[in-house]
Amino acid sequence: MGQGVSVTYVESSALAKLVVAEIGSGALRGHLRGRSLATSALTRFEVARAVRTAGVPAVPTLDAVLRTVTVIAIHDEILRRACQLDPPA
Repeated sequence: MGQGVSVTYVESSALAKLVVAEIGSGALRGHLRGRSLATSALTRFEVARAVRTAGVPAVPTLDAVLRTVTVIAIHDEILRRACQLDPPA
């Protein structure tokens, strides 16, 4: 049996920590180092809005971080399935 590819999903608040240095950013960078990362296309919007308060340099940093992450497009089918998920137990 072949080996699967391991991908770590990075949600908006974690990605924001990679863009703007804050408490926990260094530890998160260390934890994610060497991993294949993925995030939702919605994250680009969410993080851009969140880091606007960090000033102008944050936008180029966001773009640089996103170049290292696989961005998953959101299609109607993905949204439909997401709406059907049960909340975590």
